Amino acid sequence: MKSRKRFLGSSRRSSVELLTLSEWCRETLLANVNSQEEKSTDAGGTGRSWPELVALRAIVLNALFKQANAQTLMAEEMQRLIDRAD
Repeated sequence: MKSRKRFLGSSRRSSVELLTLSEWCRETLLANVNSQEEKSTDAGGTGRSWPELVALRAIVLNALFKQANAQTLMAEEMQRLIDRAD
């Protein structure tokens, strides 16, 4: 449920900025990674964005695999992927 709320919030923010959701995601990820790089050079840490990126990668790869094999990704399956990534 937390991921669904995040998705809806992201979708709203992208439309406010007149970007597609994918454009907004790309810009947000790049800004986050760039700010994490600045923090990691100061603090010597790796930042928390990597686990989130790995979780996003898992969701996208699973969804694309289904699509590439001409299979339909049902809402329940997508929710299961999201829950597992959270």
